[in-house]
Amino acid sequence: MRKTSSRTAILLFVLAALALAWAGGAAAKGDTPAPKLLHAYQPVLVFHPNELFRPTKVQSFVNDSVLERFVGTSAAQLPLDAFWTVVNPDPGPGGLPEASPGAFYRLNQNGCEADAPLAGAACYAEAWQAGSGGDAVYGRVVRTGTRVVLQYWLFYYDNPLLLPPTPVGTFWQSHEGDWELVNVILDADEEPLEAAYSQHCSGQRKAWAGVERSPAGSTHPVAYVALGSHANYFAPGAGPIGAVPIPLACITGPIQPILPSLPFLPVVDQVVDGSGVGAIVGPPGSGLPASTVHRIEGAPWSAFGGRWGESEYFFTPIPLGPVPAGAVPVGLAPASPPQQANWNVQVVLAWPPA
Repeated sequence: MRKTSSRTAILLFVLAALALAWAGGAAAKGDTPAPKLLHAYQPVLVFHPNELFRPTKVQSFVNDSVLERFVGTSAAQLPLDAFWTVVNPDPGPGGLPEASPGAFYRLNQNGCEADAPLAGAACYAEAWQAGSGGDAVYGRVVRTGTRVVLQYWLFYYDNPLLLPPTPVGTFWQSHEGDWELVNVILDADEEPLEAAYSQHCSGQRKAWAGVERSPAGSTHPVAYVALGSHANYFAPGAGPIGAVPIPLACITGPIQPILPSLPFLPVVDQVVDGSGVGAIVGPPGSGLPASTVHRIEGAPWSAFGGRWGESEYFFTPIPLGPVPAGAVPVGLAPASPPQQANWNVQVVLAWPPA
């Protein structure tokens, strides 16, 4: 009788130990450290062969800029350079002002102009190449009750969206300091469900089973980056130029209502697989040109309450009704990621399916 009791006690002890081990393993699976998750699912970015930029660290961009403050009296004056004045000619990433009611700030790159011919793209590319600290991605992990969202924020020196040539010349849209976003969405057990990519004023989601990965079968989703605009897509576009239509709602300012009446103007992104010529970056150790992941939360510059560049412009080579030929200010450069709607992962989770 005593022998049976001893065996029963041992069996109960083993079962209890196994239960604790299983519970501990399950808990650990749902609480992987953020750096490990971000590395495991870091995206592979494939660029157009003619792309001038790669995602980079922000430090050199800030160091190459002046800090300006808005001195106008109405919101309509915000895109106009005449209503901005320099308040710090040599700002640093750790000294940028936070958001403050009634105060508007922006960084403005020295020596380059977003309204220069062909969006000043060559000037910004030279500045990036001279000051870049290497390709970089800024990451964060957000846990909700049912989802774990991995956000990869991508910073580019410039956004020179040159539309395909037309019989009357080249139309383009441009702004400094471009922020883009790739998301990987996991369930509460950290199993991948979807990827979600930013595209102009919104984005798209796609079920994980249908997302291309590199290498095949790995956990690294592939994002095809549009030429100049840096919008992210799940596949290259159509035809020889890789055309993907841009929603007209994402074109701001007085140009927007005129565009539908211009059948000769293709308002499209150009999304082409440039991996064959080395236009690609990926995780360290992948064998690809590497981009490192840096934490964005807690970085002093992430609290900057202003805009990452001078005004946004649309250039038309011909007059369009009330819009004169030339570069027209149509808006502002992007805000810091925590000031953007996509920082709220519920916004990302509501993006439409691709």
